[in-house]
Amino acid sequence: MAATNFFSLDLRRAASATTAGITLSIATVAALWWSGLSPVTYRSVVASTSPFILTGLMTFFFLVIGLDLGHELSDGFLRDARQSLPALSAAVGGMFATAGCALLIGHLGELPALERGWGVPMATDIAFALAALSLSGAIGRNLRHFVLVLAVADDIGSVLVLAFSGHHLLRGWWVAAAIGGGMTVVLVRRHVPLVAWVAVLVALWVCFFRAGIDAPLSAVLVGMCIPAAQRVSAARAFRILTAGVNLVVLPLFALVATGVIWTSLSRSPQGVAVAMGLAIARIAGKVIGIAAGAIVASRVTGVSRPSLAQLLPVGLVCAMGVTVPLIFAHQVYGDSSTYAVTTATLLGVTVLSGATGVVLLRRLNR
Repeated sequence: MAATNFFSLDLRRAASATTAGITLSIATVAALWWSGLSPVTYRSVVASTSPFILTGLMTFFFLVIGLDLGHELSDGFLRDARQSLPALSAAVGGMFATAGCALLIGHLGELPALERGWGVPMATDIAFALAALSLSGAIGRNLRHFVLVLAVADDIGSVLVLAFSGHHLLRGWWVAAAIGGGMTVVLVRRHVPLVAWVAVLVALWVCFFRAGIDAPLSAVLVGMCIPAAQRVSAARAFRILTAGVNLVVLPLFALVATGVIWTSLSRSPQGVAVAMGLAIARIAGKVIGIAAGAIVASRVTGVSRPSLAQLLPVGLVCAMGVTVPLIFAHQVYGDSSTYAVTTATLLGVTVLSGATGVVLLRRLNR
């Protein structure tokens, strides 16, 4: 019995958000060290493994996110759909504000690269945002789920912008299959046996992938649609899944997503200006846009929102992110020095804004 209790305790720890924050931070440091020590080896390994990690393994992370959202929709904070409106409005505000700042700075500063890359600073990385929250102490359940809904909506919205902006090729029939499949899953979710959800996830993942849409996002929908009774009956399996994501998937994600090839960076005045403009657009756009979106939605709907003192660090935490921004940047810039500058800038902003957001949230919790 003691051994069983000890294992259960370790499993709870492994499945905790704090564990995710620690493993993600360690892997980020390792990626920076490795890419600086041996850039050729790092680039070679990342080139061969990143598609499997970012498109394959990250599906499990998004499934965990979907299960969490599904729980809140059926039994928790989001059971009243109106409760999510401030977070959804904040996501839209953050997306529009960052894109607008990038366009404005690019135009005023005569930086055509920044104007072309207006969509780069839009997306938030859910993994980094939740990891930062886990390091912020007892922030409260409502604030955590505000950020969760915001980050998921932001990520999905940014992927849709990428898909329909002309930078990413969509395949019409597969898009129709993805939409039809998603609608079917929503309609028949109460009649799908627990063991059949694996097949449902695989089928929907293939439709998303073939359509040219970020395939792991299909797992969010699947996780949200699994009925509450099935989530309860498979609670231990889902906890093991969460522990595996925290201990394996997230560190591998950080390892391939956060390394910087320093020798590729442009040190020209134009490159420095693009980096500064991108950083300002990313941080200012997220902070201002998220706060404005949440405040407007709260006043229009009467739904409560986080305080302004909380929205500032939330905006900083949501300025973290490299995955979808780098996909957008690669579509716009290719393997150029501007892409290298963008990579280093996004990573720098992620560290700076994330650390500042965590410090501010911890002070609020005192």
